[in-house]
Amino acid sequence: MQLQVSEFVPGDPYAFDVPGLGERQWAASMRDILTVARRVSIRAAALLPDFLAGTDPVVLHEVAAPSLAELGSAGLGEDQLRALEAAIRRAGTLPRLLQHGDLWPPNILWHQGSWRLLDFESFGRVQVPLYDVHHFVRTCASLRGICSETTGGWLDRLASRDREAAVCRETIRREACELGLDAAQALGVLLYYLVDMAAHFRLRGVPRAFWEPLALEVRRAADTLNAGAPLEEVVLGRA
Repeated sequence: MQLQVSEFVPGDPYAFDVPGLGERQWAASMRDILTVARRVSIRAAALLPDFLAGTDPVVLHEVAAPSLAELGSAGLGEDQLRALEAAIRRAGTLPRLLQHGDLWPPNILWHQGSWRLLDFESFGRVQVPLYDVHHFVRTCASLRGICSETTGGWLDRLASRDREAAVCRETIRREACELGLDAAQALGVLLYYLVDMAAHFRLRGVPRAFWEPLALEVRRAADTLNAGAPLEEVVLGRA
């Protein structure tokens, strides 16, 4: 058993505010929080270089391989695995950047004019840039009712034409630009994120209900790739 203890951190939970924020307020809050998270990652690497797995860039298809294999053992088809691996491989190499690992609204507080991030238990497990962005935007959207089983899942909603989906795409596009990533890399990281989360939960032995929706998103993404649809536009919108 592992136990993480920290002193009480005061603040207003962001998770309580997300559903009721206006569109512009929500977009601005996501921008500010992601800026804080990026600064924390850069500062942590400078102060604690041992957190980094190395100085070389991340080869995305190599770090994704174990998770793809895990989902293959869970029933993901060979054609689906090939489509995902090919799209992830097209992302090439990425600059290494420490990720929070669980950046979602319940782990964020607003206190005296600044954002506070909580729960660094998984900090540094992932060192793929934009991973936190995809997790944060997806979970924010879920709290606002933008993605759920009844609305068709995250990729379906991200591809929709409504304004809230556009805010999600604009946020991902802006953060990708900040990190110097192109469309193929942003898509590759999204696919890696979905694959990694599903495999990670399954390996931890959590109930199937927790990882199966993510595995379903992975299947949908693979089937969309095999159908020849431009998933880059789903993630970033049209240029």
